Amino acid sequence: MKPLYRTAALALPVTIGLLGGAVAPAHATTTSPAPLSCQGKTIDTKAPIHYRTEALIKAPLSKIWRLQTDVGRRPSWQEPVLSSERLDHGIDNGIHVWNFTEVKGGVLVRTEESWSGAQVEADVPTATKFLGWSLEAWLKDLKATAESHR
Repeated sequence: MKPLYRTAALALPVTIGLLGGAVAPAHATTTSPAPLSCQGKTIDTKAPIHYRTEALIKAPLSKIWRLQTDVGRRPSWQEPVLSSERLDHGIDNGIHVWNFTEVKGGVLVRTEESWSGAQVEADVPTATKFLGWSLEAWLKDLKATAESHR
């Protein structure tokens, strides 16, 4: 019997430099569901800034996974990303978890991220808006690219 769904997950420690860009309303939840996890690792639940979102993407998991994990090609499908490079020492810290679950009609992509550090903690509401804006834009771009016929 074929399983009803298959899940892949990706947890990324991220380094955050200066924040910039347009701000859209954040959709952070007031109640806290269990954090997303990947191999037992979750976001920093004690960090002052958390954001979680999800979307159904009507594309094969393999295509979505290739797009998500090919960091060097992100500027080709993420308009706000001009270049991609590794930063070993940043100003603030974040933990980003992505879950990819095959469901009827596509793949449910869920993402959650936490931020901490002096820069983001200096203005939590604004930093939360930036985090929400970036995750919503990232997921929108991933969905549009994965669902395209390219």
